[in-house]
Amino acid sequence: MAAVSVGYDAFYKNISTGAVNSKRKGLTVLHTDSDKGFFSGGLLYFESSKNTKKYHVTNSDNFNNWFKRILPKHERNSVIVMDTVPYNSNKLEEPPSSTQKKQDIVDWFQSNGETFDRSIPKLMLLEHVRQIKSKFSTFFIDSIAQNAGHNI
Repeated sequence: MAAVSVGYDAFYKNISTGAVNSKRKGLTVLHTDSDKGFFSGGLLYFESSKNTKKYHVTNSDNFNNWFKRILPKHERNSVIVMDTVPYNSNKLEEPPSSTQKKQDIVDWFQSNGETFDRSIPKLMLLEHVRQIKSKFSTFFIDSIAQNAGHNI
């Protein structure tokens, strides 16, 4: 899979592709291919404002729907290469944060089969979360690809 990017060519020609004004709209263009060429129906492009929270939600929805649609076109056990833009880096599960109640943190430990001392204060539980959260850092796109027999 390859993302067609104006930025790649511009980088080597030392041309800026960044927006002068962050309120301007951006254009994202993606296409997927293999050693046999581009896939029919593999093109995705969308335009949206870059300075709103809705940008990432809308683009995540667009990207996830496109990804699910084109994934079956790839041969099994394909290795899919992507960049790490926010709209394709959504985590499957976010670990608890300090804004959550202690019971929510306790529930998170239990749902993930982690042992802990229930009597320790919330701040100590959060420290334990910080130490182990990388074990639970699974991305939504990774899980879709793995279920289809691919690797990201």
